[in-house]
Amino acid sequence: TTLAGIYGLVATGFALVHGLLGRINLAFGEIAVAGGVYLLIAVGLESLAGRLGPGELAFAIVIGILFSMSISWLVGRHVVVPLTTATTSQQTVLIGTIAVAIVLAEAARITAPDRLNWLPPLLNIPLPLAGGGGFTTTVTAAQMLAAGMSLTGASTLLALMEFTRFGRAWRAHADDPLMAALLGVRVPALRDGTFLIAGAAAGLAGAVSVIAYGTVQPGEGL
Repeated sequence: TTLAGIYGLVATGFALVHGLLGRINLAFGEIAVAGGVYLLIAVGLESLAGRLGPGELAFAIVIGILFSMSISWLVGRHVVVPLTTATTSQQTVLIGTIAVAIVLAEAARITAPDRLNWLPPLLNIPLPLAGGGGFTTTVTAAQMLAAGMSLTGASTLLALMEFTRFGRAWRAHADDPLMAALLGVRVPALRDGTFLIAGAAAGLAGAVSVIAYGTVQPGEGL
């Protein structure tokens, strides 16, 4: 369930950008890893400052998501959109975003010795679910939290796309970009919002990975 949630959230980032621009951003996996890395950095700083509790962990998750949103927005504004505008070839964007993914992965790898790379063992006490005959199926609170985060993120995104003005504008642009612009859709703002939301989904995927498995490793975004 946890792995499906991680893949689903990252796939959401792919789908949002591809549906709007017809291009694939292959950096989303590493943007998710970056979200997990910044979460761990925030946890490390909070641990140095004192006790690490639920409030501090929630704040660290928010920090990781915000950094992923920022990276996604920067990649969209300065890589994906310019390359999409400059050429009709989809390979250009693929190559450009692969380069971004390599830069993000290597930056995480180079800085790994200088920071905390594991989440403290929080919420990891096994809870029995079912069993018998000497075999018991267990789950940890961390795994339940990770699955709940994935489900909440996916549900929130579905509601956003279905019931908000942004979702209607996104669907209109995906169907007919020219007509959407003629009817008043602010295309630059729509693109920025799409990259921010896609980055939030990727950042949440990184946070889910850290909560479930304790860490993320450079290159896992591939």
